[in-house]
Amino acid sequence: MRTFFTIIFCTFFKWLKDEYSAMYLLSFLIFINIYTVIGGFKLLVLHLPTIADPKLVELLILAIINIGLYFLFIKNKKYESLFKDYLESEYYNKKGTYLTMSYIVITFILFIGLMWL
Repeated sequence: MRTFFTIIFCTFFKWLKDEYSAMYLLSFLIFINIYTVIGGFKLLVLHLPTIADPKLVELLILAIINIGLYFLFIKNKKYESLFKDYLESEYYNKKGTYLTMSYIVITFILFIGLMWL
């Protein structure tokens, strides 16, 4: 069974033709989601400003996400077998593109919505 992030990674790989670019783009979106959740919690529950986060913590979170995605998709060329399976699945044509575009749009809507609070 395909995971949500595997489909999105393979769609990015299809668009960008580079496994590292796909990994960095996915890690950036995951980081924005984590930052939004943490920022929303701080703002709504703890009543703290969301902008006052230490940059070192943000870089550490981003590095952990990149390392995790590297081991999940890149190491030992796992992306080749994942992309081969993706080509044979129903997600290759429009479903994967719609899923990926929906994830991108929802990520940025939530992030911008948090910044406006």
